[in-house]
Amino acid sequence: MSSPEQLRSLTDVPDHGLGPLGRLAHGVLTECLAAPPAAPRLYLGHNILPDPPFPLSGYIAFPAVDDAWRASGQDLSIFLTWAAESLRAQPRPSAASFGEQHQMLNRLLRIDAIALVWEVRVVVPTESMAGWTLAADVLAGRVGREELADAAAAEPALAVWTVDRAGSAVLMFAPPGGTADDIAYAGDLLDSSDPVVARLADVLDAQYEWTSAVFGADA
Repeated sequence: MSSPEQLRSLTDVPDHGLGPLGRLAHGVLTECLAAPPAAPRLYLGHNILPDPPFPLSGYIAFPAVDDAWRASGQDLSIFLTWAAESLRAQPRPSAASFGEQHQMLNRLLRIDAIALVWEVRVVVPTESMAGWTLAADVLAGRVGREELADAAAAEPALAVWTVDRAGSAVLMFAPPGGTADDIAYAGDLLDSSDPVVARLADVLDAQYEWTSAVFGADA
């Protein structure tokens, strides 16, 4: 876990009607809009599921992973797969090898969720005929990632996916240079079979398994 100074509280953060995962998404995306990351950025969400060990919810950033992003060939699927594999390969030392404060924080701030922030292209079918046509082509599988990146009707955005250990997932996005007032979201919870959601959930599971093994079942 990172140092306690890096914990960002989720108290009073708006949830857009999407509950704790919505608060996590809003908090992370607002932070990244002010300072966009150079590579996909991961955050851990703490104490957002029911019955937390301590009544404080918040999030902490993973260490920067620019080198891992380059090594993955800037492929998000490979990047997330490697992240999960790397966490599972980490040694699991005794909790006694950490200071008492570090042990206490890991037991009080339970890992409940994970967030990923990165650039996307957003298609808004209601804005123009070109947008409607492109959306139809995407849904029909006639447009690939490269074509979508070059399409004028696909607008750049910064997006955040949030996933919790209960299997729920949320997507929010905003235009580059936007603020918290510009944040929009996919209306419903995402399907767990979504490729990004599935791989992100695997990273979350790997981190939770490691922390629980080292610091105890409630960590």
